[in-house]
Amino acid sequence: MRRFLSLPIGLALLAATAAVDARGVRVDLAIAPQFDNSGELWTQDNDVDLSGDGFVTGAIPFQLDFGGGAADYSFCFAENGFVSFFQSGGGCNSLLPPSGDYIAAFANDLAITEAMWSIGSIDTGPAPFSLDDDVPAMRFTWRGTDSGGSSLIAQLVLLDRGTGSFDMELNYGGPFDPDYVTSTLGGQGLSLGTNAVALATGAFSGFNNNYFFSMPSGVLSGGTTPPDPTTIDEPSTLLLTLAALTLLLVLMRRRLRFVPHLIRRHLPVRA
Repeated sequence: MRRFLSLPIGLALLAATAAVDARGVRVDLAIAPQFDNSGELWTQDNDVDLSGDGFVTGAIPFQLDFGGGAADYSFCFAENGFVSFFQSGGGCNSLLPPSGDYIAAFANDLAITEAMWSIGSIDTGPAPFSLDDDVPAMRFTWRGTDSGGSSLIAQLVLLDRGTGSFDMELNYGGPFDPDYVTSTLGGQGLSLGTNAVALATGAFSGFNNNYFFSMPSGVLSGGTTPPDPTTIDEPSTLLLTLAALTLLLVLMRRRLRFVPHLIRRHLPVRA
């Protein structure tokens, strides 16, 4: 009987090893420094002073298409929680509420304690991450206090998909710092060409920490949270699983050898 007890033990070991070191993987769009661990590589970080309803300008490192074809754009990174876009000859819109082409992660009268915009690359596929699979990316991060005195952190990330197509992700609160909240006072929305999501109170009228939009060929889609994490088995998991399978095969082989012996023991003795 003791030999038969080994089989369920082996199955339990196999089930346990299947979960060891498996981890959910999705691109971590929080502030993380190492590409190998997070799928991000930020090669240019720019800490800026946006105090006093301030703003800074610069160039988007890839073309954007808001419905009129791919074009070069500059950005206006404003204190009050939004980024507006303008082409050559245009000007910066730092007004609240914004107008023209803009993405408002959190349009509110903010008191910014820290602001940063960055240029880099992101691998949007599952781990292991590779620079061979990366796409150009840009991010804008606001950290401060909203008009109601609540601590706030918000981020806009742009992902280049080529020929003007791009994705955008909006991140709030907890993924960055548990002491910061997803405030419900600001207006979240966007206006890009004829594509518009009206400014709404609270993070797109919800309390999710992440929102994902796509702009393929100038047409807006999305607005939902990013896909669920993909479970990736790391090398140590595969080795443990292989060992468990080997043990299971050995146990099954022993059991099969033992079965004929049991049959012979219980067969009637021939006269």
